[in-house]
Amino acid sequence: MKTIQEALENINYPVCHPPYRGGDTKFVTFQLIGQDTILFAEGKEKETSVSYAVNVYCGSADIMKMTLDVKDALQYAGYIVTIEPETFENEAGLHRVLMTAKAVGAIYG
Repeated sequence: MKTIQEALENINYPVCHPPYRGGDTKFVTFQLIGQDTILFAEGKEKETSVSYAVNVYCGSADIMKMTLDVKDALQYAGYIVTIEPETFENEAGLHRVLMTAKAVGAIYG
């Protein structure tokens, strides 16, 4: 299983753990939501799932294309992706789409 960073390394947008400090108006951030044991046997954790919040930021009308680029990259890497509501952040002047990416066996990073 690829890490979240590895899954997003070829999307042609800057990707980082927050805060983003670059000058681009199109970028992606990710944060760990949590890990859960999904299989427990013989007194030990046998299988783990991990969930991430993935934020897509865009200052232009390209937010849907960028969202689909990120979603496709995550799904290709084996993540299950849920897209949450789009918001507009007045202070930054950027659109933001929040996604939740989940995978079994994924590792942090």
